[in-house]
Amino acid sequence: MTRLTWALILLLLPACVERIRHKPPPELELELRDKISVSMEQSGDTLTITVTPSAGYGLMAPNVALTGDGRLERFVEASSILYTARFSSPADPSGPCGNEPVSLALALHRQAGNDRVSGGLTAYCGASQWHGTPKRVLRIAGSLPLDSVP
Repeated sequence: MTRLTWALILLLLPACVERIRHKPPPELELELRDKISVSMEQSGDTLTITVTPSAGYGLMAPNVALTGDGRLERFVEASSILYTARFSSPADPSGPCGNEPVSLALALHRQAGNDRVSGGLTAYCGASQWHGTPKRVLRIAGSLPLDSVP
């Protein structure tokens, strides 16, 4: 290779590395017609999950990221993984919870080494309210590549 070729490679390499490092999070289907991006970051024993829905359904602001502490449970006997997280969203007076804040619980299931996940985002009315009768369950499904999650 010539010096010019090496110089071009060295000039372009940082841009390529930066693009790989900041690739957009995978988008999954939300209620079959909308999208939700999901990203997970592990630091030691802490798993942080961020979701950004394209639609809010009166439960969360569309196109606004929600970040929460997550958990990863491996079920070796069933060859599956369950990702869970909790999020809080401010009240939307026009939404189904009225003036109450919304608590959202995420659960995504992966079978074996499959890239496909499915699950839902369950909404409860009230702050820190992640049990009882849900106000709505939003279905989530799609491809969440194994190399994009812990």
